[in-house]
Amino acid sequence: MQENLSLTKEWCAANVKDWSQYRSFSLISNIDSTGTTLEIALKVMESIFLPSDSFEVEEYLHGPHLLLSRKEAALLQLDSVSMDHEKLSRIHSFLREKNAPSYQITQEGVPGFTKDSLKICSVQNGLLDFAEFLPVLQVWSISLWEYFDQHGLDEFEMPGDLSGALATKVK
Repeated sequence: MQENLSLTKEWCAANVKDWSQYRSFSLISNIDSTGTTLEIALKVMESIFLPSDSFEVEEYLHGPHLLLSRKEAALLQLDSVSMDHEKLSRIHSFLREKNAPSYQITQEGVPGFTKDSLKICSVQNGLLDFAEFLPVLQVWSISLWEYFDQHGLDEFEMPGDLSGALATKVK
């Protein structure tokens, strides 16, 4: 676990400036990790206010969300070796060939990272996928939050002034 967290911190440090250019994220995974990606997508929306969505790989392949403008969107996928590994790997390879912003966290191979892929240590047991991926994604979302907290959101504009949305008048 500690090795995965250390690798993730290094991978995030190498990529966070690039990631800060994206204005939305889609997270995809196999069915066993869907809850994990949904939780992290919500955390990104709650803490950084960037639109994020989460899909199980089959739903992602149906594609209606791709009809929206995705030029400033990045894809982050959890590639579990226990299920849908080949499908997720092909999606990642295809998107990278097209120079689309695609990043992958996988349990396949020797632990380490490249620009677009993080390989984590794994017991490779599908029942434990969420326990391996969740801390890694938490570090990822925190690194985004820290970057934006320090550097701001540049030209990103909120849809309106939300500062008073939760204000309550007390009599």
